[in-house]
Amino acid sequence: MVQPGQPRRGVSSSSVDVPLQELVSAVLGRSDAHSVPIGRSHVYELGEVDGVGLAVTDAIALPDGRVLLSAAAEDSPNAVDDGPVVATALALVDGERVVDVAPLPEVDGHVHKVEGLALRRVDDSGVRLLAVVDDDDPSAPSSTIDLRVEI
Repeated sequence: MVQPGQPRRGVSSSSVDVPLQELVSAVLGRSDAHSVPIGRSHVYELGEVDGVGLAVTDAIALPDGRVLLSAAAEDSPNAVDDGPVVATALALVDGERVVDVAPLPEVDGHVHKVEGLALRRVDDSGVRLLAVVDDDDPSAPSSTIDLRVEI
């Protein structure tokens, strides 16, 4: 489970390991949520862009045990209010170690905030992802983009 963090307030993005079977059982109401064991915690220092810290927006596990994170540098005073997004990135992590952080390109001069990731395929050339983009515009639906990542 991932906690996005609030870099502006000095809170790094982090996660804890939980066993999937017990988590699903609790979500479905078959067991008490308090019975889900909490495992190891991980803290992710992803850096900053133009003085705004990158915070995790989603995470997916890769077949080799590493994790791919999407992150946004959103200049907001808290985790609830939207603010201008100055950059987005993907980060590859192995345990607590950030292996690499790669910025996502702007499209037509606009930074698109990736808030969801789905793994489509993993092969020798890398990872294919479906990314959900939320531009924080309540009048516009979210869109999706296809990403290919060499890892």
